[in-house]
Amino acid sequence: MPKAKSDSERARGQRRGAATGMHPGFASALSHELRTPLNVIIGYGDLLREEALGPITPEQRDALQRIADNASLLLDRIDAVLDFSRFQGGVFEHGRQDVSIDEVLIALAGDARIQAARKDGSVGFEVEDTARLPFLHTDPEKLGTVLRHVVRNAVKFTDVGAV
Repeated sequence: MPKAKSDSERARGQRRGAATGMHPGFASALSHELRTPLNVIIGYGDLLREEALGPITPEQRDALQRIADNASLLLDRIDAVLDFSRFQGGVFEHGRQDVSIDEVLIALAGDARIQAARKDGSVGFEVEDTARLPFLHTDPEKLGTVLRHVVRNAVKFTDVGAV
């Protein structure tokens, strides 16, 4: 259970904000203001790619995929700014618990396979023999974020083969 911040902790948070040139809460507000329209862009892009609004050409599909990939990247960066803002403000929360690496990898596998398939079949994604992987005592969301970035980059920078 998080404890209430003391006056000295609040003062340190305000000094950190002053040192970074950011008003406490500014990055958080900015991040939230950016996330909303970006999620709308992603949603409409998905509708177009699924041809819910009519047929599209292969070139249009490729362009929409690039938009989706970059929007997802931007959303991840906005989340990172929001996390940094919470950390700077002293309200960065993490929920440590025993986490099955196997379950995290299986959850990531679907998106990773889709990303790999976009590379014209030259790259595959496989999750092998995860039964021997240990449990970690960590924040499952943060672990998922880190592994998602690692897998995304591995697929992105692999030209031929498997990740």
